[in-house]
Amino acid sequence: MTSRLNAFALGFLGLLLGLAIVAGVSAPRVTGFSPMAETGDVSATTRIAITFTRPMDRASVRSHLTIDPQVAGTYAWEDNTLAFRPSVHWPQGAQVEVRLLSGARSARGLPLLTDQEWTFTVGAPRVVYLWPAQGPADLYARTVDQAETTRLTETDHGVYDYTVSGDGSILVYSAQRLDGGTDLRRLDLASGEDRLLYACPQGSRCRAPALTANGDRLAFEQFELRQGGAGEWLSGPTRVWMVDGAAGQAADPIGPEDHITASPSWSPQGWLAYYDSTLKAISVIDPAADESGAALGFLANELGDIGSWSPDGRYLLFPEIIFPAEADSGEGQIAFYSHLFRTDLVTGARVDLSAVRAGMVEDASPAYSPDGVWVAFARRSLDPGRWTLGRQVWVMRQDGTGLRNLTAEPSFNHSALSWSPDSTWLVYMRFNQSDLTQSAEIWVIQADGENAHRLAQGGYLPRWIP
Repeated sequence: MTSRLNAFALGFLGLLLGLAIVAGVSAPRVTGFSPMAETGDVSATTRIAITFTRPMDRASVRSHLTIDPQVAGTYAWEDNTLAFRPSVHWPQGAQVEVRLLSGARSARGLPLLTDQEWTFTVGAPRVVYLWPAQGPADLYARTVDQAETTRLTETDHGVYDYTVSGDGSILVYSAQRLDGGTDLRRLDLASGEDRLLYACPQGSRCRAPALTANGDRLAFEQFELRQGGAGEWLSGPTRVWMVDGAAGQAADPIGPEDHITASPSWSPQGWLAYYDSTLKAISVIDPAADESGAALGFLANELGDIGSWSPDGRYLLFPEIIFPAEADSGEGQIAFYSHLFRTDLVTGARVDLSAVRAGMVEDASPAYSPDGVWVAFARRSLDPGRWTLGRQVWVMRQDGTGLRNLTAEPSFNHSALSWSPDSTWLVYMRFNQSDLTQSAEIWVIQADGENAHRLAQGGYLPRWIP
């Protein structure tokens, strides 16, 4: 009798042990999170992501998750990954603590068995740029105080150009190949993952990448290469293509097949603008609403410069050629110049912002500040008494008032203007027009014109990482 009871007890214990093992194996676990634990200098707009082994009870996960400090933002699920995307910046220098308590349940009701917690530190905004101008270039990032410089890429043949996602967490860059072509690669600044996003076809080059604000779509230029008589690479007609911003894979062409298109640029709400050289116009489409790529409208433009979207996505500000009422192309006469035009994408209204006390000017490179209050641009006066060899940095309010210059260096041309995330700094490229042997420089300046200083010698194409 006793032996039978012992056998029963052992069998029962074995059953319990087996059930415990099954429950342990079936219980949900965290397999990954981003940003990585103890990461420093994280972007102030970076998202937090947690990946589970099982489908989860979403309300249960939310109730067991805390983030300190708390900031406004949105939660979204993609398969078994929960992501929190802040709608305001994380405080600079803050240590963000993420804690997921045990007890969060899977969709089948099994609990998370252990607490998960990690921290990361929010860094200062940085300027990202290409260096050196001579020879194969790679991407670098540097703080405004020049206290820290980080090399972001180490390519075999150099980086051609790049773009930054709206939240500053992703870089997509055009990596040069030995055959003269380029591939598009995706660099996650939070995790450090650098992977191939789109392999440009053999004998072709992909460049001018442009990401949507949330990084889900990537537009770019693609063209075929041919070798010239001296062995140099020559480009064929360009066409804008679009691909998934995360998965890559197959790309789709945008616009009519027989049109030459270039310079893609996304609005904050996901509209795509690009220049159609065949029509001599900026075309605006909404890929999310119409996959055929039918245009929402066309904006006549001779210069082919897309310009800058306003932060609310309502306006597109771009330079356009102006012909004087009595144009005279004779010697010493100005035949044309350029002004900045703001077009309302809702009403179609078009306003010449340069016309406010401008006179004859050559305006270019407009850039809206992130807060929407200011516009920075490069200007050269064409009046004989005020003419300069290089364009200077100017700012004005978004309606064209409050005009003032930030630089007064007649021999230097200023371009590639970009605002800091808090709209207090500008970064730009400076080049000595009177001595072409000097390399380009990257400078920063406060929005009030103070504290201008050089950030990098021999760098180019600067932008900000929040």
